[in-house]
Amino acid sequence: MKPEGEKEYSFSGKRSNLLFIVLIIGLTLAYAIDFGEIKQLPSIYMRVNKIYVAAAMATMLLFFCCQSIIVNRLLHAFGYAPTQRQTYRYTLIDYYFSSITPGASGGQPSEIFFMRRDGIPIGVSSLVMLIFNGLYHLGVIIVIAFSSFGYLHQILGKQPLYYGLFMFGMAVQVLLVVAFFFLIFSKHMVFRLAGVVVAIIGHFSEKKARSIEVKIKRVLQEYRTGAKWLRQNIGVVIRLIPVAVIHIFLYYTMTFWISRAFGIHYGTLRELVAYQGVFTMTFESLPLPGGVGLAEAGFLRLFQPIYEPHFLTAAMLLTRGVTYYNFLILGGMVTFYSNRKRRSLMENSENKR
Repeated sequence: MKPEGEKEYSFSGKRSNLLFIVLIIGLTLAYAIDFGEIKQLPSIYMRVNKIYVAAAMATMLLFFCCQSIIVNRLLHAFGYAPTQRQTYRYTLIDYYFSSITPGASGGQPSEIFFMRRDGIPIGVSSLVMLIFNGLYHLGVIIVIAFSSFGYLHQILGKQPLYYGLFMFGMAVQVLLVVAFFFLIFSKHMVFRLAGVVVAIIGHFSEKKARSIEVKIKRVLQEYRTGAKWLRQNIGVVIRLIPVAVIHIFLYYTMTFWISRAFGIHYGTLRELVAYQGVFTMTFESLPLPGGVGLAEAGFLRLFQPIYEPHFLTAAMLLTRGVTYYNFLILGGMVTFYSNRKRRSLMENSENKR
């Protein structure tokens, strides 16, 4: 039976986001690509090395696997035992909603929602998501700091705007790491924030505020218990830092695989990881769903030293296809299947009553 108050996480509220993404991609491609380049794409893709494209796809699957491992191990540490398949499903759902909401704001709430449907309390899943986010942004800082050292001027050239966007992106990463771990290890901050939220709601509806306060207290009690255990077992988080670094490194190897697919042997692996990392930090940190529009346009400028002019558009579409479009579709399919399966189980349960 469906728990009281639970709602379906449907696609209906996200259709406008999807339409917005399609519109922005269409306008960007129309502005950045001429018709002659489009006509050449089929012949170019026929000549790419499919083995390297397959390696890029496999790397993305491993990228999601690393996130799944982190979430799985954290949930097991808190006494819950989801399968690796379950946490992989959470990861793809997270990616789908992150990709279609500004600033990736819909990813973690959707993951928490689907964990709740599998019997994992919101307090625990919220804490797990905070820890994962802290590890994720820490991994980003480590990988970019190591790979881009000595290459930043080469990659960004003499573009003050690009430097500004890059520094903004890195500053956001540092602030997020500090904020997430402060929320995890501070004994009072989360409760103060919750009190502020209830007070704001109370200005509009006292009845609604009282109802929400009861729910928040229950969730925060679960959160308090988990956070206290974590402070006493910090080694659990420390042991996951290498997994988080590998997680980010895998994503940033995309330029290596795609350039090799085009028969281009430019630079070392570290240099190409730097290109992908700096590109991601510069053009995908702004609050646009999946960085659409800006990422496509930025790719055509930033990767000119690597790809020959007649390969540049094809490389951009293939890179974005592997890292964004394909898994946006896959995540959407997994979300749709999860909703449909849940609805079917509920209907069968009600029919048996």
